[in-house]
Amino acid sequence: MLKLKDLSTEFSKITEIVSKATENTDRLTSDLSSLLDEFNNCVWSTISVVVRDADNVADLPYSVVSFQKRDFKIGESVSNHCSPVPNELRDDSIKSLISESLTLRQN
Repeated sequence: MLKLKDLSTEFSKITEIVSKATENTDRLTSDLSSLLDEFNNCVWSTISVVVRDADNVADLPYSVVSFQKRDFKIGESVSNHCSPVPNELRDDSIKSLISESLTLRQN
């Protein structure tokens, strides 16, 4: 009889662990979903900014902004290991690709 009581106690502990794991999984899933939604909005906001100001953005160097001590430094490298990359892409193809993506997103 004592062994059955011990077994029942162990099963209740296992049930509690599984229940907490389920709650944590649900919370993590919800947080991940919120994070992905926020990231998606951020990406599309960035794309819409680029589309609106595509002529000026195409002229910017590879690393324009770096974040240092809460200040944005325009024109400095993001890191010391960064090498300049020439813009060899055709600007018209980039603009049309971004415009098409934004149009699809809005529809």
